[in-house]
Amino acid sequence: MDNPHHTTLSIDKVIESFEVRSVLEGNAAFRAALTKPNTTLLEGYLKQMDHCKNGHDFLEINLLFHNELFHLSNATVHADMVKILWESIPLELVANTQLDRVKINAEHKDIVLALKDADPFKSELAAKHHVLHVMADCIDRMESKH
Repeated sequence: MDNPHHTTLSIDKVIESFEVRSVLEGNAAFRAALTKPNTTLLEGYLKQMDHCKNGHDFLEINLLFHNELFHLSNATVHADMVKILWESIPLELVANTQLDRVKINAEHKDIVLALKDADPFKSELAAKHHVLHVMADCIDRMESKH
């Protein structure tokens, strides 16, 4: 997960990356909800993330969770773009503590509930909220390092 670009990445670029991610992931969640998706795999990832004891393992499963969201939405272009953005963001800053992981996974659960309800607008808002909330935590951590 360590990326040498993190040290040179400005806070403005991190914010922009998260903002673009929030639009793409929100739209993917909207699209997925329209299909009344099978959320079994997402729910399995939620359970796994609930039991993670460290940030590295959590982020591995987190990536699988987000990739499954794109799979359910059939939004392959979105997924390709987010993969590029994902690699530019220092996500390891936001899953270090158990409290961080619980908070992040609670937001994942909100996304899954909205998908189970097949509510595209609620799904979109939950996904956007999640990405922007992680952004805020990430920026806080970056600023506290300076």
